[in-house]
Amino acid sequence: MAILQNPTFNYPSSLYERDFYQWLMITIKLLQDRSFEQIDLDNLIKELEGTARRTQNTLKSNLRVLLMNLLQYQYQPSVRSESYQSIVIKHRLRLQEIFSDCPSLKFYVAEVFDECYGHGRQLAASQTNLPLEIFPEICPFTQEQILNIDYWPE
Repeated sequence: MAILQNPTFNYPSSLYERDFYQWLMITIKLLQDRSFEQIDLDNLIKELEGTARRTQNTLKSNLRVLLMNLLQYQYQPSVRSESYQSIVIKHRLRLQEIFSDCPSLKFYVAEVFDECYGHGRQLAASQTNLPLEIFPEICPFTQEQILNIDYWPE
């Protein structure tokens, strides 16, 4: 990009709204060149915060679905199938990938565990048409069991 060859170029923050991709490419180049004084810090911070939130939300989403399916597996044994097992394994693997890329998020699980269990419980009741009361208010599984690829409720 010709713009990037001009060391005094100061890109307007409005570029962020007009052409996000170009803004991103320029920001990357400025970071690589260590031209920190030219960086649109407000929007860069906003993007980094958004990335962190999306990563947390991805973790929570996978945890909710995993908990929902483990509850369904335990409390509806008549409908157990390879499909249920496949979904459980898929979400466990997704969580392992998140922890591999972001090990510090293992600690975040403890923060959001009860919230995710409550949502997983509601989803399980909704999908099974069983009364919510069938599913315990407190999670019957430990965090270690949930993340253990070999664990299956009885």
